[in-house]
Amino acid sequence: APTGGGGGGGRPPPARRPPPPSGGVLPPPPTPHPPRAGRAPARPPPPRGSRIEGIGRPTVEASFLPSVVDRMVQVPDAASLAAMRAGSAVLGRLVGGSTGTNLWGAFGLIAQMRAAGRTGSVVTLICDPGDRYGDTYYSDEWVAAQGLDLAPHLATIDRFLTDGTWPAA
Repeated sequence: APTGGGGGGGRPPPARRPPPPSGGVLPPPPTPHPPRAGRAPARPPPPRGSRIEGIGRPTVEASFLPSVVDRMVQVPDAASLAAMRAGSAVLGRLVGGSTGTNLWGAFGLIAQMRAAGRTGSVVTLICDPGDRYGDTYYSDEWVAAQGLDLAPHLATIDRFLTDGTWPAA
């Protein structure tokens, strides 16, 4: 289950046998991803790292224990903001960008579990309230000025919330 952003979320689960799988989310690296067959190269993220407050630092927190994380999922800023907005709409309260990052990772994991016929729980956190992001993450003008397009990510989330499917990685 996602345990939080990649910077400090990896902490050992309570003692259990066997321990549940764990995962985390993080922004893409500050270099372009290699192109996939038939696709143009992805536009590189900004040199400063992620626009999502609290994640995307050049180094991870000292408390991060990579040995307790089974896998990490890279989440583009536009996907984080789309999931943040969708989560806020479903919950009826504003959540912040890092919560959107976690939701994107959790939605993908749930869809993978469903497709594989697996059952289980996926746990994530509401990391931050979204009240202070009205002029940025919740502003369509700010999002456009950043060169972000939320539409394809919102469509992915809408499809997931409708039929549980998620695009293949």
